[in-house]
Formats: sequence, structure tokens, C-alpha cells
Amino acid sequence: MRKLLAVLSLVVFPVSLSWAVGSGGYTNQVVGTKALGMGNAFVATADDPSAIYFNPAGLTQLNQINLSLGLAAHKNDTDYKSNAGVTDSMENATPIVPNFYVTVPFRSKWVFGFGINSPFGLETHWSDTSPLRYVATDSKLHLLNFNPTASYKVNDKISVGGGVVYARASADLKSKINQVAVGGTDANKELSGDGDTWGYNFGVLYVPQEKHRIGLSYRSELSPTVKGEVKLAGLSGGYQALMGANYQTDVETKIKFPQSVIAGYSYKPNKWSFEIDGEWVDYSAVDETKINYMNETDPTRLGFLNAAGNPANRDWHNTWNLGLGTNYEFNETWQARGGYFYYPQAIPNSTWDPSNPESSRNGFTLGGSYVKQNFSVDLAYNLILFNNRKVNNTVGNSIGTSVNGEYKTTAQIVSANFTYKFNTK
Repeated sequence: MRKLLAVLSLVVFPVSLSWAVGSGGYTNQVVGTKALGMGNAFVATADDPSAIYFNPAGLTQLNQINLSLGLAAHKNDTDYKSNAGVTDSMENATPIVPNFYVTVPFRSKWVFGFGINSPFGLETHWSDTSPLRYVATDSKLHLLNFNPTASYKVNDKISVGGGVVYARASADLKSKINQVAVGGTDANKELSGDGDTWGYNFGVLYVPQEKHRIGLSYRSELSPTVKGEVKLAGLSGGYQALMGANYQTDVETKIKFPQSVIAGYSYKPNKWSFEIDGEWVDYSAVDETKINYMNETDPTRLGFLNAAGNPANRDWHNTWNLGLGTNYEFNETWQARGGYFYYPQAIPNSTWDPSNPESSRNGFTLGGSYVKQNFSVDLAYNLILFNNRKVNNTVGNSIGTSVNGEYKTTAQIVSANFTYKFNTK
């Protein structure tokens, strides 16, 4: 089964699974274009296939077979200025976030669904000559969720839904090794690996009156154990005498993707609809990162491997996020929407590092839909303005560098979903 899901991900998503935007930490909620156009305030609306993620109870609103494929392109810009006035910029990349959903109604009250999405992820690139290179150069963290769900319409007011989540995670983290103390040039360090885990999600949709809707959704923590290897290359001087010019050993670490709870209220007086959502994200679960070197027993070599800070304290904080969204139906063919969200920072100053230039942020979104018979296209644009982050900590001090200074980040996302509805009558 796991091999089948891995193959399916390669067939459906032959693109770069990489990104770095979200509700603090490494959350990425670019999992549905209509929802993004409404500032991801969607848990009480939940009326398209991405309800599999936002609130599976909303699937009971879909009375046809739906097949939806989405892609979201990101452009992130981060500029750095050290306390001494040295400047640098993160290298440009345009990663792509995919999503895929299928929903199938069964009889009059059941709807079954299956989704593939990426609610967490990270990709950042600092150059090999960056003043930050000893802490991070290329950093990639990917999570791909496979989410079969079922929803049931209890009555005209209440629907419930839930599903299981099979998640595959991979990491590839690169940095340089400072060899000034041994009279050498920079060496290379790379840690890579993958792993999987299981979780679940469920939701409730309550319609007390025709114009009012209340949604509640829960997603469990995902904690894959990532297994792989660490490689050191180009060691010289005393480092070479200790480790060899090139060194490799197996590693294992656990990555925690936090649980969350979202509550939302939607009001639809006429062709307009309005929604407000609040989300709690349990980022306090990310307390440390500990890398186990599985085949290494020599205490001197272990001391060298752990010199950069292992285990690394994280001490992330829980976040309370806000989303506002609106949608207007011109007619059966055209819709327009807009939204706003605020995501506070989850990473404290004391453990912040440039592999994830996170800060609190304000997001502004616009979107729309075009429907032609059974085919529809959703488009959305998202501008994210990060608050400038001034960093003053000791991260990197033990390896002869500093990450202190000011970081300025902006991000833009363009997203599209293509959906086809099959006639079932």
C-alpha cells in the first residue's frame, strides 16, 4: 500500500514539492485555490473538494463526483543585513505546491473522498558564500499527505466527517563547515532522509438557519521518524585526521508537524458570503531537534558531529491565527472573492535560524471562479507581508558564525485548481 501511494504521488505530482509559507513555523495551507482566495477562511464554507482538508463534513454539499487538480507557484524574497552592515539575499526559486482531490457521493447521505495535499513544507536557499552558510545553505522539508475521508449528513442541520492521514516526509539540509581554525577552505555537510507516519482529521458542519453556518475541524499531530544519512565532504587538516576527507553515517530524527483546531462562522445573506475563522496550532510540540548518529560510537567523532548544536533546542510557541474571507456570486458562471489572514510567529528569537526566516505576517488574497457546464477553474493571488525580524541570539556561535541582524521577507503565490464534475444521474 505504501509503495502504491509513493508511486501515485510521482504520477500525479511530477513537480517540485517545495515551499516556505504558512501560519508560522513551517505550516503551508496552500491546499485549495478557492479557500486561498478567501484568506483560507473556509472551515464553515467547505463547499468544494478541498473540504477534505479544511472540514470533511462539508463534503455532504457535493452531490456529484468531483475530480480536482491544483498547483500553486510561490515566489519568496528574503533580504538580510547583519549588525555590522553586511547584506545578503536568499537565492530566488519558484517552488510548486500541488493538490489533488476526488469526491464520490453514495446514496443520499454519504460522500467519500480522497485527497493528496501538502499542508507543511519548507524550502530556502542561501548561497555557498553567504555569511549564513555555516548554519544553512539549502534547506528542504517536504510533507505529502494522503487523506481518505467519509462524511455523513445526519440531518438538514448537521453533517459530520473524518478520515485517516498517511503522511510521507523528506528532508534535505545542507550547510558549510568552517575550517578556518585548521587552515582549510569550507567543507560540505548534507543531511538527507525520509519517513512516514499516520494521523487523522475530522470535522462538523452545523447549519442552524439557512444563512448561517458553523464549522469545526481538527487535525492530529504527525510525527514521522526520518531515517537517512549525513555526509561530510572536503574535510582537511585536523578534521580530516579525525573523520577522513569524506565521511558518511546513518542518521535518525523525529519531526513533529503540530495538531490544530479551526472554528469558523459563515454568513450568506444573498449573493455575498462572509466568513471568519480562528485557528489554534500546537507548535509547542516542536521542542527540540535531536539527530541520532546510528553507526557512530567513537566519542571524539560524535563530539565533532554534535558541535553545531545537537540536540538543538527549538522551544516553539503555539499560535492563534485569524482568517477573514468573502465571496460574491455574479451568476452561475462567475464568482469573485477576497480575503485576509494574520499569522503570528511561532519561533522565538532565541532559537531562530535562517533555514526558516519566519516572522508574523499579514496576507491579502484575491480570487475568482469560472464555471462552464461541468468544468470549473479557480484562480487566486496571495501577497504576504512579513514583519521585519530582528534577530539577536547565539545560534551559530559555536561554529564561528552569527545569524544576528535584520531579515525582511515578502512572498507571492499564484494558485489554480481545475475541477470536473461528473453527471451521476
